Amino acid sequence: MGSTATESPDLNQEDRMTLAIAHRRANPDQSIRQIAKNFQLPRTTFQHRLNGRISSQVTSQAQQKLSVIEEDSLIGWINIMAS
Repeated sequence: MGSTATESPDLNQEDRMTLAIAHRRANPDQSIRQIAKNFQLPRTTFQHRLNGRISSQVTSQAQQKLSVIEEDSLIGWINIMAS
């Protein structure tokens, strides 16, 4: 079958989701339920993502005042000033 979440337990859910979506595109005849089970994902979440729903992490980043890079730079500057 290829790479599954049980073969790589260190992957987070978003990484498993990306792999599962790629697997689904390569194997459209396999059931959504079985792919979700193999990649240890909630079936409904997987199905919603296949239907085009954006992850909540990506959605919430768009509402932040600072980008991830700006936030990291600010944290670095604060750490330099504190030491």
